[in-house]
Amino acid sequence: MRLFYIQFANPALYPPLERSSRLLAQRGWEIRFSGVQTSPNARLAFASHPQISVRLGPYARPGVWQKLRFLRWLFSVLVTTIIWRPDWLYASDVLSTPVALLVGRLRLARVLYQEHDSPEPLAGGSLSMRVVHWCRQQTARLAAICILPNKTRAERFAVAMHRRQDVITVSNYPSRDEIGPKRSRSTAPELRLIYWGSIVPLRPPITIVKALRLVSVEVHLRIIGYTTNAHPGYLKDLMLEAREAGVAHRVEFLDPMSHADLFQQARDCDVGVALMPMASRNSNESAMVGASNKPMEYLSCGLAILVSDMEDWRRTYVDPGYGLACDPGDPKDVARCIQWLADHRAEMRAMGERGRQRLLLDWNYESAFAPVLDRLTDGEANLQ
Repeated sequence: MRLFYIQFANPALYPPLERSSRLLAQRGWEIRFSGVQTSPNARLAFASHPQISVRLGPYARPGVWQKLRFLRWLFSVLVTTIIWRPDWLYASDVLSTPVALLVGRLRLARVLYQEHDSPEPLAGGSLSMRVVHWCRQQTARLAAICILPNKTRAERFAVAMHRRQDVITVSNYPSRDEIGPKRSRSTAPELRLIYWGSIVPLRPPITIVKALRLVSVEVHLRIIGYTTNAHPGYLKDLMLEAREAGVAHRVEFLDPMSHADLFQQARDCDVGVALMPMASRNSNESAMVGASNKPMEYLSCGLAILVSDMEDWRRTYVDPGYGLACDPGDPKDVARCIQWLADHRAEMRAMGERGRQRLLLDWNYESAFAPVLDRLTDGEANLQ
């Protein structure tokens, strides 16, 4: 069986794609990826696998060059599909839907559509984006399977796309082999926080830096990630705030790295920072539980987590005892939680271990992806 992943982005920015592809490769499937480098700052790559190949086009500046790159990429995907003849085309972003729709209509392959981030409704917009949104709607109706990262987004998608069947929720959990061993007791006197991912305003919030000078113990913060084209200066804002707050020696900035290296960095820390804005007009930011990789990946390393004080986040992570919640816009409230964690080290370690055990039980990608795997392997059985 052959499966072709397509996305007008670097697929390594989406951990669920690596996890699902490796599950299929372990069954003997041949996997190809086609994407492009959409940010000069996020040059990430999958770990190598003999059954998985990745073709990544170069970065193109926004504007006319990026539009030309997009058209060239669409053409290359269509040509590869015609020549290679995959059994499934796995379209994993909105910009891949024009060619996914064409492939599905021509019956060159069965189509699976996964939406990591749902687009906001268009208010006017360019002709090209109106075409892309129309293709998204048509692809959502044509696809044999649609995947959304949580129940809220799946329900919204089903209503908006007029589709009631085969909309499957697959939360962005780590794979079982990414879940680390039980942590040993740390003897380090300082408390160590870690954040990884895109570095944009409010993620991580600048208040996390301000909070460091409000606690009575030594706290270090490690930030690993990349700036985006939309907010290239935010990293400098964080650095400036750290200097002005007198905590620059306690804030460490590291470049993007592979997931294996991220997990190694995390196992040297105590608390994972997963703070989201508490009020947002963005529909994705209002439904991030299950969609955000960070909390589960921190828990896979046995870290306690610090999340925003929102109902769904409290219910999912705080009430079961995996971490604490605060108002990310208030440095005093952020400092309050950090201080508690620093003063209650044993309870903090127990939070991380409870979360790690939950991942081993059912919060893992193998369990979440099983319904999709069953559907894909139905097609495998039909060809035998």
